[in-house]
Amino acid sequence: MWYDPEIGRSRRAELDREIESLRMERQLAASGPTHAGVVDRVRRRTGTALIAAGRALGGEVGSLRTWSA
Repeated sequence: MWYDPEIGRSRRAELDREIESLRMERQLAASGPTHAGVVDRVRRRTGTALIAAGRALGGEVGSLRTWSA
């Protein structure tokens, strides 16, 4: 089996580009607004309301039982 140094260089360059893009995505995510927007707040409150309604109707998850005849 022959080792081609060009293949190794191209693979390293590809990995470096991927790492750099991940770093850039992380920086962009960290530099976003520190407070939640209106849509995020509404989504979170809606989820909380749905969970509360589900608990009120069905009880806690641990108390769910299956009935067999």
